[in-house]
Amino acid sequence: MIAGPSIAGLPPEAVDEITAVVQRHLDHGREVREIVSTLRDLYFRVDQLQVAMGTDLLWSLETTCQKLGGVSDDFVRQLADAGEIQRVYQGRRPFFIAASVRAYVERLSDAP
Repeated sequence: MIAGPSIAGLPPEAVDEITAVVQRHLDHGREVREIVSTLRDLYFRVDQLQVAMGTDLLWSLETTCQKLGGVSDDFVRQLADAGEIQRVYQGRRPFFIAASVRAYVERLSDAP
């Protein structure tokens, strides 16, 4: 298997594992719907692996909402659009740089 670029801060070995799972689904003629469901599960595992590996560099939209106290998806997008937090994309999926979210929270706590 050819190692591709890191996904959301994961090492190439983890990317290879994700690629292998998707390829197995394709080889078995799975429906696109099943592959998308598997990818959602894998993205969840990416979040778990980041925390387990201590590479808490990027947070998914869902994780960012939770870390900010359960705010809405729209609120997080507005923060990114306003430049308050930094957003990057992996494909079409947004991720948020954890350090920028922490800095935002710090700025709020320092405000009078």
